[in-house]
Amino acid sequence: FGAATTTFTNFSPGFTGQFNSFNWEEILQNSDGSATIQGESITLLQSCGDTTISLSQDTFTCADVGSSPIPVTVTVTDSLGNSDSCITNVTVELGDAPSIIEPSCQNITVELDENGTASITAAQIDSGSFICGEDTPDISIDIMSFTCENIGDNSVTLMLTANNGESANCVATVTVVDNTMPSVNCQNITVQLDENGTASIEAQDIDNNSFDNCGIESRTIDITTFNCGDIGDNIVELSITDNNGNTSTCSAIVTVESNIPAEIDGPDNITQSTGSNAVSCETIVTYSPVTAITNCDETDVTIIQTSGLGSGQSFPVGTTTETYEITESNGNVTIYSFDVTVNDETDPVITNCPEDILEIVNAGESFEIPDYSAAVTLTDNCTENPVYSQTPNAGELIQSGENITVTLFATDESGNVTSCSFIVTVEEETLGLDDTTLGNEILLYPNPSVNELTISYTGDQKLISASIIDLNGKLVRVYQLNSIQQNNTINVSNLATGMYILQISSETDSLIKKLIKK
Repeated sequence: FGAATTTFTNFSPGFTGQFNSFNWEEILQNSDGSATIQGESITLLQSCGDTTISLSQDTFTCADVGSSPIPVTVTVTDSLGNSDSCITNVTVELGDAPSIIEPSCQNITVELDENGTASITAAQIDSGSFICGEDTPDISIDIMSFTCENIGDNSVTLMLTANNGESANCVATVTVVDNTMPSVNCQNITVQLDENGTASIEAQDIDNNSFDNCGIESRTIDITTFNCGDIGDNIVELSITDNNGNTSTCSAIVTVESNIPAEIDGPDNITQSTGSNAVSCETIVTYSPVTAITNCDETDVTIIQTSGLGSGQSFPVGTTTETYEITESNGNVTIYSFDVTVNDETDPVITNCPEDILEIVNAGESFEIPDYSAAVTLTDNCTENPVYSQTPNAGELIQSGENITVTLFATDESGNVTSCSFIVTVEEETLGLDDTTLGNEILLYPNPSVNELTISYTGDQKLISASIIDLNGKLVRVYQLNSIQQNNTINVSNLATGMYILQISSETDSLIKKLIKK
């Protein structure tokens, strides 16, 4: 501190005088930076005996430096008890003594923001640092900014610098913490079950760009696998944990579907034929059932037939398409079809096919083969009117003494053919009868005959009778025909076995035929 000089006056009667000046420098050197004025430093100019000096304030601090003069009351008392006082103004100044610098630090904790950063000022770690005589000391710190790499305790130095350039420092611990929760975002997804009825997902599948200020350490979900029992919507929770242990969660909807078509087992195309003795244009077809298995459960499937006839039914000749609709519980629909083809391999049937026939012609004449279609009946399981044909063709001539095999054919629409044959023998008339206009208009069958003989007539005359004569010329029996029908049947079952002459008479003519009875 600097020097101060004070003059004391106005002492009480009998005690007058003036103090000498005193030097503060010699007495203001306390170790804590304070200054003390001692009464003994004051020189009393006039006194009577021993005196004591007291001061109203004898100690000053750095807070008094530069302030307004401080009034101090000085009291002098002699040995007789006489005293007097005066007031002196004390100005405290900072002299050439070393600066008094007292830095003071405090530890603090700071949180990183959403960007992973934090900053501090010197004032945050200053806990009352001061420099004697300076109202606004210069303080600074060596580290002001922190990032995620500074998580934990960090040493920060606070520097206190006086105006004269002298400085001192202290060290504080700045604990950097990350309490910012991760920003978690979920997205809904749809997954498909595989052929085994399972599906799996990872946390990344439902994570929709989640982020954290200091980085993400792990992503986890509470459900990772799904099966047929999970078809539909499922709530899955995503947990995001950052590198500092902070965890946030969100939920997503995972929709499980099963879109793999059912595995269908059913018949291939079927080809079947009508039997050799079929009487209808159809046949019964039986096939294995249509089944379906899904990747989940075969009981999850409904199978219905939407077209066709079904196994065990009579299928008509031609192609019938059997169609089945397979519906899974998830709504998937699969169509399964196959064809059932029935071929007509049943031959037509010829009934009343003539037996061997003996034809009698006049001497020198030939026999013209007639159309035998009227003599037979053609039927077929499919074709209403089978096509008739014969060999030799009608109109061909057979000479007397010849015999020829006549074959009749029936052909249906599928090309199936059946036939029957008989022998026609031609002989000259031996009874000497005149020629007749009935000629080839009459056909006998079967001939030879056992029970019944059919007289087939294609002319337009009215037949009157049919007479049977044995080879001795005896009339055996007469049948009344009286008909213009094309076919007349007579019973010959009572005739003895042998050869007979059959005389057929019309209104104007007669014809002789040979009849053989078996």
